[in-house]
Amino acid sequence: MKAVYRLISGSIQSEIVDDNYQIQPNETFIKPADGIYQPFSFSEGMIVGVSESEWVKNLTTATKSKSTEEIIADLAQQFAETQKQQAMFNTSLLKQIAAMQQGGNK
Repeated sequence: MKAVYRLISGSIQSEIVDDNYQIQPNETFIKPADGIYQPFSFSEGMIVGVSESEWVKNLTTATKSKSTEEIIADLAQQFAETQKQQAMFNTSLLKQIAAMQQGGNK
């Protein structure tokens, strides 16, 4: 068993797969570096992002022309997407734990 990392709709997702799993174009076995920020992309078979300072710079540039209400709406949308991704990740982990427990009970 090993982890595969996917880039789906701009977010990183992971799953435990069999050792003989064949990766797809949006996947890699290489764990993304800690501390990277969106936007994420593939480069040389790895998922990469931007540094915190680059992310802040991009955020600052994007928010200069927006009203407070637009910024709050954007943040609320980002928060909802993060919650959705966390729920998907939690579900994946629970499935992996259940599969490992079933395998250990055989």
